[in-house]
Parts: sequence; structure tokens; C-alpha cells
Amino acid sequence: MKVQRILCPIDFSEPSTHALEQAAQLARWYGARLAVLHVRPTVMVQPSEVPAGGPVAAWVTAELEDSRQRVAAACREVTAAGVDVEVLAAAGRPITEILASAASPPADLVVIGTHGTSGFQHLVLGSVAEKVLRQAPCPVLTVPPRAHTTTTRFTKIVCAVDFSDCSLEAAKVAASLAKESGATLNLLHV
Repeated sequence: MKVQRILCPIDFSEPSTHALEQAAQLARWYGARLAVLHVRPTVMVQPSEVPAGGPVAAWVTAELEDSRQRVAAACREVTAAGVDVEVLAAAGRPITEILASAASPPADLVVIGTHGTSGFQHLVLGSVAEKVLRQAPCPVLTVPPRAHTTTTRFTKIVCAVDFSDCSLEAAKVAASLAKESGATLNLLHV
């Protein structure tokens, strides 16, 4: 598997910070560029309340610059370790902006943290990670909150398959990762 660009969306939570650590390890391993993205949800303002090109445009610009600075700060250790980091900030729907950033320039892998919500909380809030997993144009590695950051290559990979075309593609990627890292690959069908 050839990996040149890894996208890691972050929201500055502990799970996304953990995913950033994992993405940095993978970027080092592959010698890939790491694109780190933070998306500020769009704020709805009534057009009649603000003059065209007025304070809202300046506010959005300031908010995006603040986001870029926070992403850069979150990536200081990664950059100091020699990883090529691309700092990205956007405003809009997180899923839309993440998928757009994964598509152009194309990412070879998305690494995204999960918050581990389930039940009613998951039903009400939804899951950005789950939507990215289902819609991304490339493989997605989800990092659960309690996963250990790998400092070396993978030792065990589990890949769920349902024999659909996309799960068979996932199995190919998992097999490639397993071969490159000398890991054991377990394919799981339930």
C-alpha cells in the first residue's frame, strides 16, 4: 500500500488528540505528509442582521485563523519529530469538509478518532467518524479512545468483511498493511 497523504480531522478532544498521535506514527512509518484538519461548524446568521461583507466575514476569517493556530499548536511535537504537516481549517458541516479534504488533494488514508458513544447519545448526536467511514473515497482507520498508540509497526490487524465489494477492498488494504508490518491478519465475518 502506498501512502503519501494522511488526513487526520481533529476537534481538540482527547480522542482526536489520540488519533493525531496514531496518524503521526503512520506518517513517519510511510514517510507521508500529514494533513490535520479542524472544522468549525457554520453559524447561522440572518442576512438582514449583518451588512454584506461586514462583520460576519471578518469574524469567520478570524475564527478560521484561530483554528489554524490551534491546529498548528496541536501539531508542534509532530512537526518537531520531522513529520511534514499540512495545517488545515475550514468552516461548515464537519462531514462535508472532511470528505472534501479527503478527496482533493486525494488522501490515501484518513485517521479519525472515535468518542465511543453508543445508544441514545449516538442516536441523537450521530457519529462523524461513522459517516466518514461510510463515505470516504479512501481507507479509514478509526482510533477508539482507549487504543494504544503504536510506536512500531502493527502486530495484529482485524478486518471485518461481509463480502461486499467495499469490504473486499478493505481486506486488500488490511492484507497490505499486514504484509508490510509483519502483522497477523484476522478476517472476521459475522
